[in-house]
Amino acid sequence: MNNYYLTGMMGSGKTTIASGLLNKSKINKFKIIDIDSLIVKETKMSINDIFAKYGEKYFRDLETRTLEKISKEDNLIVSCGGGIILRDENLKIMKESGYVIYINRTIKNIISTINTSTRPLLKDGVKKIREIFKKRKQRYFSSADYIIENNKSVNDAITQLLNFSKLPIVGFQGINGSYSNIAANKYFNKKENKFICFPTFEELLDNYEKKIIDYVVIPIFNSTTGEIKQTTDLISKLKYKKELTKITIPIHHNLLALQTSKNIKNIWSHPQALKQCSKFIKENKYVPMEKLNTAIACKELIDVNDNNVGVIASTLAAKIYNLKIIAKNIEDKKNNKTTFLILKNNF
Repeated sequence: MNNYYLTGMMGSGKTTIASGLLNKSKINKFKIIDIDSLIVKETKMSINDIFAKYGEKYFRDLETRTLEKISKEDNLIVSCGGGIILRDENLKIMKESGYVIYINRTIKNIISTINTSTRPLLKDGVKKIREIFKKRKQRYFSSADYIIENNKSVNDAITQLLNFSKLPIVGFQGINGSYSNIAANKYFNKKENKFICFPTFEELLDNYEKKIIDYVVIPIFNSTTGEIKQTTDLISKLKYKKELTKITIPIHHNLLALQTSKNIKNIWSHPQALKQCSKFIKENKYVPMEKLNTAIACKELIDVNDNNVGVIASTLAAKIYNLKIIAKNIEDKKNNKTTFLILKNNF
């Protein structure tokens, strides 16, 4: 589905950018929706009154139900509330029905324009803005399919969004920070393509066969563990495929953990990463647990906040999810490499 969900802090310009797009003839097929306005219309209460009478959880539940309802439509540009990224179920809904676009604006510029009296979470003043942003920053950046800088003019931000809407779509399994993400970064220029993540290889290839995405980046062989049967079996079953090329990248695994971690007992990661670091895991007597993807393991660790858990992932994932690197290059074989197949769609 071709929906665009604008996320970001209150005062980042989401509603202004969405409204400004109405004047752009090139996107006249789109419908503009503001989630907060929908909630106000349906409840006949202001956001301030909802918070005051029922509390934040009640509002977040309303927000999720509203999001779920509108996500069944297509060709939407949605201005989302600042806290919509706090719930995984919201991110799942948005990513399954479109693209998450983070509107990045400096705190200085936000403070210069925001009216704190109309924002229930900012009743304690502008100092609260910095506290809220600090808590949400990682979620904003890691969940975004694309980031728009809104520190010049509204027209500049609108132009960035319009340009993004025209880009070819590159799909890969996992989330930002995965090795597939790194491979996609190596082959494709992100300024010239939309990078879209899929939870599973099955969903990735299903969207390829349906011609929803233009390119696929998928791992097929590792120098340590050999053929990746999970993906090659799926690829062999495709009714249609056009191989563009193959690329091989070095895979350097790292043990990551929360900034406060001291005593790691369990290790989470993708099965391939666990196999490629089996000696390290055995020597340190860690208990391995399989996850869908190396970067997904990082995100889940952040969510559960467990100091006894470490993850095996890339340095890019460490940066995105603000995890500390406990040990670098822990792969069994130092020349560890993975080959990725690039598939192309002909339209």
